[in-house]
Amino acid sequence: MPLSQKYTQVTKSVPAESWLTFILIGACCSVAYSNSFQVPAIFDDYASLIENIPIRTLSSLIPIVSAPNTVGLAWRPLTNISFALTYAVSGLNPWAHHLFNLCIHILTAGVLFGVIHRTLSKIKNLAIASEASLLSASISLIWVVHPLQTQTVTYISQRCESLAALFYLLTLYSFIRAVPSNQNKWLILSVLSFSCGILCKEIIITIPCIILLYDVIFISGNLTLALKSRWKYYTLLCVNWLPLAYLLKAIKHQAVGYDIGVTSWTYLLTESKAVLTYLGLCFWPRTLIFDRGPLFLHSFSEALPYGLAVVFLLGLTLWAIKAYPRLGFIGAFFFIVLSPTSSFVPIAEAPIAENRVYLPLAAAVSLGVIALRYLTNKRVTLGLCAVIICLGTALTYARNTTYSSAFQVWKDTTLKAPTNWRAFNNLGYLLLDIPDRQMEAKKYFEASLNIKPNNSEAHGNLGIILSKQPHHEAEAITEYRAAIACRESNAEAHLNLANALCSFTHTSDEAEEHFKTALSYKPYSAAFHNDYALYLATIPKRTNDALAEYKEAIRLNPDYAEAHNNLGNLLSHIPNNEQEAIDQYTQAISLNPSAGFIHYNLALILRRYPQHLRESLEQFRAYLKLTALDSSEQKAVTHFHIADILGLFSDNRDEAISEYKTALELNPKLLEAHIQLAQLYERNAAQLSDARSEYTKALVIDPKAKLAQDGLNRLLSH
Repeated sequence: MPLSQKYTQVTKSVPAESWLTFILIGACCSVAYSNSFQVPAIFDDYASLIENIPIRTLSSLIPIVSAPNTVGLAWRPLTNISFALTYAVSGLNPWAHHLFNLCIHILTAGVLFGVIHRTLSKIKNLAIASEASLLSASISLIWVVHPLQTQTVTYISQRCESLAALFYLLTLYSFIRAVPSNQNKWLILSVLSFSCGILCKEIIITIPCIILLYDVIFISGNLTLALKSRWKYYTLLCVNWLPLAYLLKAIKHQAVGYDIGVTSWTYLLTESKAVLTYLGLCFWPRTLIFDRGPLFLHSFSEALPYGLAVVFLLGLTLWAIKAYPRLGFIGAFFFIVLSPTSSFVPIAEAPIAENRVYLPLAAAVSLGVIALRYLTNKRVTLGLCAVIICLGTALTYARNTTYSSAFQVWKDTTLKAPTNWRAFNNLGYLLLDIPDRQMEAKKYFEASLNIKPNNSEAHGNLGIILSKQPHHEAEAITEYRAAIACRESNAEAHLNLANALCSFTHTSDEAEEHFKTALSYKPYSAAFHNDYALYLATIPKRTNDALAEYKEAIRLNPDYAEAHNNLGNLLSHIPNNEQEAIDQYTQAISLNPSAGFIHYNLALILRRYPQHLRESLEQFRAYLKLTALDSSEQKAVTHFHIADILGLFSDNRDEAISEYKTALELNPKLLEAHIQLAQLYERNAAQLSDARSEYTKALVIDPKAKLAQDGLNRLLSH
């Protein structure tokens, strides 16, 4: 059979094979990631999801697509829209966010299959062209279940990487479809895909280079003909670099660029090790690490072995482009796609990160499968690929178990990267709010400081631990000051120092200075405005300033229950503002119905109004149900309030007496409870002796209690 006829038959059978491959990709991927849907928010997910306030409503797209003012977010409008969509489905519950990430991963694998299949099919003089479907399916399936991909798929905030990769491949695929058919619609789709990718992540900047190289090697045969034939298309692609340059101005919110304390030379040296690390993980993903830490190679001698290896590989790729161009394209794809993050533009916090090899992995897998096919026959190749796919599925599933909790992720990281000070700090941070694990958290912070003594974050977190321990307040303040000395822009350290100065030293002037400094670094932080308002509310002449800060906190985060509650507390003490205070408490309860203290605050203000006594009673009871661990004194006061209200209703007298007794069991020294219980007893002639007993107990507590003395005198005069 002539080769041209064979090629025609292959292309005609593509649609059915494509659907089958896509179903297999979806099935394998679903199994591999079936245990990832409840993986919680981790590390950068807090910035991308939890602290990303604009995504919480779809009513207006402008805040969602506008430049972010939150540290940790770059300006990626389409990615942010995707977060808003998944937030609309499940809120902060992670399942919808993970489902979206998984769907993007499956779609990307499907487009990858299309790119490889059409590329292999069009090479008519290639011996394995007739096996294009099987080889491209094998490559896509290995790629989609490769455990190295978990960092991008399971880690929610890395959605930007997979979205950009999807549009990267879609841009290339549309170009491949457009050339033989001369259909402008595919070229338009290619340009639009590039435009969409720009709105996802900056890594797509290299796609014009990849497409031009693909054109020269697989289609036109030389650079001049490629540019002459499709100069308009390439011009449109390059025009897209202009909006990308505009979006990049928000990069200042990340540790990326030339003024972040890491030189281009240092970063370039480090990336020589990064590239070899990525290649090793592509073929042997034995040690996967969530965060390898901001560790750099600073000397030429350190980087020399890695640098020589990378130079050799680059030279080999250039030689292959000339001698075996189709093979050379695979190597070029790996290096070109990696170049934005693995060359000389510094990324201070993560010089080596597994998510960056998400798309370059396709080149490594393609090279491996094609080489395997040349070395063995078809049956052996497919058999080995099937084994690798099954193994990859199992390893990915196992890797996802590490992501089951943030603590597990960081614990695994400290074991595999024992010199990563950030991992120890973050591990300790997760234990800060667990009372019986404070000492363990302290050990992690100290371990982080042993690795990096000028570690601002660990100093600040150690200060938090010390502030919770009696008689260690001065040490806590010392740690906060050390954190600021290490890094002036540590906003949290300024805030914690301000709170500590207010609580322990009462130095209000210095405290306010640190509150303002913290807000200058994070003006978008609702929590910072709330804490500043709490401070201002203690100063009689600053009530209006406190109100303004609370309202700003709520504007920044309308779902901030604590700020609503605190604003209610302040309003409840301002004449003629009681109804607004009630509204704030009600809003806070709707946002956090399990917060017992808010129910208590609402009950107190409702207690002031006769028409709201029943509602007040309900709120006091709700508080008791929700705060089983509160102090007995506070519970006693609550039972007292309940009894006081019940005593106003004649049909609840016995219940009121029972509540007073409960209050006194919890706190026998509650003077008012003894007096009011005695007054209730006094209404019943059969209980006058009980009334005398309660008045007597009240006078033991306070001999000058006039109500108790008057009551006892009344009873004795009868």
